[in-house]
Amino acid sequence: MLAGTAEKAFRFSELEGTMATAGFNVIGKKTLNDEDRPDQPEIRYFNNPDKEQAEAIAKFMCLRLSNPVIEARQYNDPSARPGYIEIWLGR
Repeated sequence: MLAGTAEKAFRFSELEGTMATAGFNVIGKKTLNDEDRPDQPEIRYFNNPDKEQAEAIAKFMCLRLSNPVIEARQYNDPSARPGYIEIWLGR
């Protein structure tokens, strides 16, 4: 999980618990604020087989964050292992 501000990162522990209950392993949480980070919440996946799972996480996050528009987007990063998905809470 990643966020651009401490205010947004405040939700990490709540969301991590919810994701763990749903069977997901959250392997890290960071606060990053640079130009490459999305302004709004976004789910990033890097391998085609992860698309369906990323879309399911995006739908879940829409409900959890009361935000009707959270998209799953594919990014190119050859070093990303299958199953690696990023949850961005925005800047």
